This record gives sequence, C-alpha cells and structure tokens, in this order.
Amino acid sequence: MSDRAKTWLAALLALGALGLLLFSVRSVNVADEAGLTLRPAAQAEPASDFTLPDAATGRPVHLLAEARAHPVVLDFWATWCGPCREELPSLNRVAHKYAGRAAFYGVNSHDRPADIRAFARLYGMTFPTLSDARHDVASQYGADALPTLVIIDTRGNVRVASAGYDPQLDLEAALSRILDALLAGNPRHAARV
Repeated sequence: MSDRAKTWLAALLALGALGLLLFSVRSVNVADEAGLTLRPAAQAEPASDFTLPDAATGRPVHLLAEARAHPVVLDFWATWCGPCREELPSLNRVAHKYAGRAAFYGVNSHDRPADIRAFARLYGMTFPTLSDARHDVASQYGADALPTLVIIDTRGNVRVASAGYDPQLDLEAALSRILDALLAGNPRHAARV
C-alpha cells in the first residue's frame, strides 16, 4: 500500500472515529430542560401504531391494542448505551409497581435478539423488549438519541416524549406521578413533573 493510500486510510479511520464519538455523545444527552412533561390531552399527538416481535419469545406485540387496555411506556435503548443501563433500575421498579395497570416495553433497533436477551438477563430487565430490526419504529417516534422514553395514554395518544437521561431527575417519582395521573384520568395533577 502506498504512503498516499495509507494517509487516506488513516484520515478515513479518524473521521469514522470522530463520527462514532459524536453519535455516542448524542446518546448521553440529558432529558429536556422541562424533565418529563405530561402533555395536555388536547395537545397530544396520535401514537404511531406498530407490531413488533418480543425479542425473548418472538410473540408479536401490537401497540395500540396494548394502549387501549392501559397506558404504555416505551423505552428506546441499546446494549451499548451507558445512560440506558443507568435508568434501567428505576424503570424496573416502576414497571413492577404498575404491573397490570401499565405496560412497559423496551424497543431496541440496534442489537440482535440474542444480544438483547443476554443483556436482559445480565441487567435484570423485568419488562419485555421489542426488536425493531429495521429501525422503523424508532424513526416513527423520533428516537434518535438514547434513551428515549415515550408514554402513550389509553386513547392512543403520545403524552410524554423525552430523549436522554438526567441522573439528577428522580425518574421513578416522575414516572409514578405521570402514570398515576393517566390512570386517574386527571392529567392536570402531573402537568409538570
């Protein structure tokens, strides 16, 4: 390989590393300045419907069918995302607290189902993860930064969409207030959490 080709190869590798660094920095953005904010029903947008397979069982999950029964929390994540791992214990506790009253699903468009299952076992993930292999659902929900939390009410409307993880935010308390308000049918109590 000529010196010129080696120089170009080194430049391309450096550019690729810079791109990867910028992408990973984007994944650690903290939650928006307002924290997790419950949108008033009148301002909520309809959720994009989808059916995705559960990474552990292969069983198809139809989003709006789930949302008709109870609020749905979607957590867009990846195995390599540090902030995703940091928020997981809080999500596990809230998922356990609201079992039977709210549905929690991880949505992963970055990893193979086998890697998702291994991660779930290793980190004690208590709620199912859906495999979004074509990245369609993440794109529909604008989940460009990880983690991204989306909460859908029983009318099928997106009431919360928040990208990033803020370690200063009491995620467990914020999610509990939002879910309590949605379950009570009176979201005014949690207009800002």
